[in-house]
Amino acid sequence: MKNTAIRSYTVGQVDVHTHLDLATSYFGVQELPRIPGTYLDEVFPVQVPYHAGHLLPPTQPGLGVVLDEQAARKHPAIVGGGCPQLHRADRSFTNW
Repeated sequence: MKNTAIRSYTVGQVDVHTHLDLATSYFGVQELPRIPGTYLDEVFPVQVPYHAGHLLPPTQPGLGVVLDEQAARKHPAIVGGGCPQLHRADRSFTNW
């Protein structure tokens, strides 16, 4: 896939972290920007399983996601690779 990016926190990072979390005995909390399967599901038709507030280990080989490159082309890359940034009223940055 050439020059294509997803315009958000990528699903892939959550998937990689799920594997790392499951392999770490002292893991605490995995934050999610969105529940898997509720955002960009046309781009990622298979995502990490999620049930009752928990990410579950994928049952498929690999990271447990499938990328539809054709659907990804509908979401052009952000020029310069920047992410949306939210500001407080005093113009300081905040979490999104």
